[in-house]
Amino acid sequence: MKKVFWLTLATIIGIPTLSFAADNNISITEIYADSRTVYVETVNNSETDTMFMLTVMKEDGQLTRAERVYAIFQEPVKAGTEKTFEIFIRDNNDGLRGTGTYRVMLQDHNEVRDVETIQYADGITMADFLMNLKTAASAVTDKTVAYEALSPIMADCAGVLFSCGLDGNLYAAQSAEVQKDSLNYLYQSGVASFTEETFPKAISQALGLGIYNNGEKKKGLETLQSEHGGEEVDAALFDTVVSMMANSYDTTEDFEKGFKQAYGLVTINRAKVGVMHDALQIFKSETGVCSTAIDKIAGLLPTNRYTAYEYIVTQAGAGRITGIAELETVLGEAYTKAIGSGTTGGGAGGGAGGGIAGGVGNKTPVEDSSAAVTTGSGTPDIKNDSNETMIFTDLSEKHWAANSVKWLKEKGIVSGTDSGAFEPDRQVTREEFTKMIALACGLEVGGQTVSFTDAESGAWYVPYLGAAVDAGIVGGIGDNQFGIGWNITRQDMAVMVERALKAADLTPAKVKDYTAFDDEAAFADYAKDAIKVLFEAGIINGKGANSFDAGGNATRAEAAKIIYEAFK
Repeated sequence: MKKVFWLTLATIIGIPTLSFAADNNISITEIYADSRTVYVETVNNSETDTMFMLTVMKEDGQLTRAERVYAIFQEPVKAGTEKTFEIFIRDNNDGLRGTGTYRVMLQDHNEVRDVETIQYADGITMADFLMNLKTAASAVTDKTVAYEALSPIMADCAGVLFSCGLDGNLYAAQSAEVQKDSLNYLYQSGVASFTEETFPKAISQALGLGIYNNGEKKKGLETLQSEHGGEEVDAALFDTVVSMMANSYDTTEDFEKGFKQAYGLVTINRAKVGVMHDALQIFKSETGVCSTAIDKIAGLLPTNRYTAYEYIVTQAGAGRITGIAELETVLGEAYTKAIGSGTTGGGAGGGAGGGIAGGVGNKTPVEDSSAAVTTGSGTPDIKNDSNETMIFTDLSEKHWAANSVKWLKEKGIVSGTDSGAFEPDRQVTREEFTKMIALACGLEVGGQTVSFTDAESGAWYVPYLGAAVDAGIVGGIGDNQFGIGWNITRQDMAVMVERALKAADLTPAKVKDYTAFDDEAAFADYAKDAIKVLFEAGIINGKGANSFDAGGNATRAEAAKIIYEAFK
């Protein structure tokens, strides 16, 4: 994969001149550079760990052999892995390095495996390029012929385009008509305000629109996608996205808006019930359309909201959502159907928001990334061969947690895997339980962020953690960490449930007196009150031998049971 460095890039052309790759499993895969460093990517696809030696020599007959040897690296590379060597290139002040021809040789302990020759030259900096572009643009009096002033500047754009995540030859490879249109779009998007941070997006949009409007729609979208994390987008969906877009656009702003709307519609059409809220919320935030209809559904209580999302999934499957107007109609119908299915109430606030990482423009959020709430939501109960009713393929009505799991399933709080399984005995992580509890108490989820250092930006769980933090339900484990990936302990589960009840303005009724557990000395101080409250309410019990096992972990079935008892 090409790596992009947001630095001044040099012009670097990799032209294989020799190849000693007797073993193609050990080779140089790519060479690229910034203004002072050459990066050589190598790969060891052999079955054994191997010592790689990389030699870099400048091809100059006026230099001695010692002077020509620029660098020698020796590094172990494990079988089936890649290794990138970084070679710092000095300037020409000493007369020995800098611009010129270099030979890069890779060998292992046996022999030379690959040799490449490259031409290296310091290229124009991004800052200088933008200054030249702005100077040329200042003389333009007719925006429809801006290309006449800008095209001479673009003749030296290869390194700059590379720094923007684009093929350095992309502009030069286009027809005169595409180049003309692209530069006009670039000018109209506001050349005077470009900075090194904003230019990558502007050039991606302008070139993308120029290519798109001249008939190569998929290639145009792929160019636009360089600004939307392009390599992560499912390119197979582009044909469907194109079918929902206009044939042409007048401005880069309209082009991006059209793309986001179309990609969002494709996302909604592919979303299952468990992530429909996520898909709609991100669609709303990215496009700004259908906001009222989406918010009305998000404001329903979980049961009604689930009914609405289930209806949207069925209509998407029937091929009805082909545009914004059609989506608006389906959303209205879904709301009407939902409020006819029972008490709607208020303050439910949506229930999801983290299953799709990133925005509409850079992911294909078809399935929930959470292991706690996965796809397959809405699967009806089935019969197995013995006519026993199965709530999930691995959980029957005879399971001790059957009523709890079925209730949570009906509320859209939990669902099955792609194979229809629930995995009742699998332990639950802290972030998974947080999502379940956020859904159960109807927190408003969407757009929240967290500052925990172990929470990955854009991960499915971030909005749920943010909502739970805002509601005072969860905190960290110390050192500004949440404990991502840690299995939740029984005492932490009790604390979160007790706080969630408070957040939902619910007071559990006392049904029995508290009796001390034999292992109470092991309880964390912060958990003692919560354990007592939930025990007295009949929501939690011990694990036998009069122990609570505060530090033990909880399974999915146990998590479902405690949430059911707390919120039923």
